[in-house]
Amino acid sequence: MRKAEVSRPILPTFVFARAAHVDELRALTGSLTNPHPRFSIFHDRGIIPLVGEASIAALREAEAVALAEIQEERDAETRAAKRQERAALLRTAQAQRKALRAVRRDFEQGASVTVTGMPALAGLSGRIVQSDGGSAVVFFGGSLTMRIEAWQLAADAVEGGATGAA
Repeated sequence: MRKAEVSRPILPTFVFARAAHVDELRALTGSLTNPHPRFSIFHDRGIIPLVGEASIAALREAEAVALAEIQEERDAETRAAKRQERAALLRTAQAQRKALRAVRRDFEQGASVTVTGMPALAGLSGRIVQSDGGSAVVFFGGSLTMRIEAWQLAADAVEGGATGAA
């Protein structure tokens, strides 16, 4: 179900104006070129009641509370939408990772390889110790030996003769 946001005034048939503008308003009610919607000036027993600022303070406060609640609801909806987007991205990333893990690559023992998608191993070359198609044990020198998924391994360009030098 889609929600539609509609702004409604607290007192839809009343407009409050400063007392100094009563003559202007009176002139507008009789004007043929009044740019405002049709209106009348409220009279009580023949006089225009003056409503002080303090008398409408509660209305202003109720409006401020309502606006804060509306903003809070909008923020909650935005957070929920962002959560859904993150969940969708996560599902997509998981699907991609699953597809990549299904990639089978056999490497010859002793072949020189580099690792892609692992910044910690960027620029390092290693030698294949063992490969089962899904992953390989790679020796990087010293005491650094790791099992790495086959989809993250690439034949070392220098080893394969593709140095870029002419």
